[in-house]
Amino acid sequence: MVFDPLPILIDMIAADEARFLDDPQGQPMYDVPLVAIAAADDLWFARFKEIIGPFYWDPHQALAITTPGATARSVICWCLPICSAARLANSRETQVPARSWAYVRSFGEELNTRLRKGMVEKLARMGFAAAAPAILPENTFGEHPGVGISSHWSERHTAFVAGLGTFGLSGGLITKRGVAHRLGSVVTDMAIPPTPRPYGDDPFAWCLRTARGECGACIDRCPAGLHSLFDLLQILKIEGQEQLLLGNQLGVLDDLGQRQAEVGLGGVGDLPARRIGALKRSPVCPRPLSHRILAEDVERRTVIQGQG
Repeated sequence: MVFDPLPILIDMIAADEARFLDDPQGQPMYDVPLVAIAAADDLWFARFKEIIGPFYWDPHQALAITTPGATARSVICWCLPICSAARLANSRETQVPARSWAYVRSFGEELNTRLRKGMVEKLARMGFAAAAPAILPENTFGEHPGVGISSHWSERHTAFVAGLGTFGLSGGLITKRGVAHRLGSVVTDMAIPPTPRPYGDDPFAWCLRTARGECGACIDRCPAGLHSLFDLLQILKIEGQEQLLLGNQLGVLDDLGQRQAEVGLGGVGDLPARRIGALKRSPVCPRPLSHRILAEDVERRTVIQGQG
């Protein structure tokens, strides 16, 4: 009998009392998950060490941290699509995240962490070694040459390997349910048949802008000036180095400014330092921004209730 993690995830979410938005309707933060399996020996994990850096873990290294001597065989990946209420609220914003979006970013990710731990515990009860690399204490962030601020494990890159989606201009993972989601993964020594990648080895296949020159909705939507990243992608494609964008969509800005001018494209080279700084900070700014918005909202509501 093949192990199926989807019903396990569904049951864990249903049993979690903190799975709802804190609104009168009490809508669950997530829709039904998407699940896919990556083989621990997939060649992409070795490529990431070349593209991103030698500091990046492959599944074997991640599992060895918690269970030395265990042989990683599979990586269970999931996508938690964010509920329609949060997506609709956020679609109306132009500068900062909507409160419900910030709520999912904070408390929804806490739920995701509980799912990671729950999946590890479930596999352990079945007699298998397992680890959730994203939440290991050893998975720290650091500044790395060529890619900027990076960690040892990326849920997005792992989900790409498993077949859950491909990258867009902003670096977000475009899945069958879009880019509004949270991702999770667990490495195990259980052998589970891997999910075929519907897009093959093309990391940008589902981005209509890079695949066919269409769409570009995220360019108009981004307050940090994402249009410059599209120009940057054109340079990388011209030079056959689009893998740099896969490594870190924003960490290569400083290194490619001169090449952009040589190719004759506008964008990053024409942006003032203030805008470039905003671009380079964007991968790490949503979390503190979401926490700040949420904290301010909770404080405001507490004051109002106290006065009432």
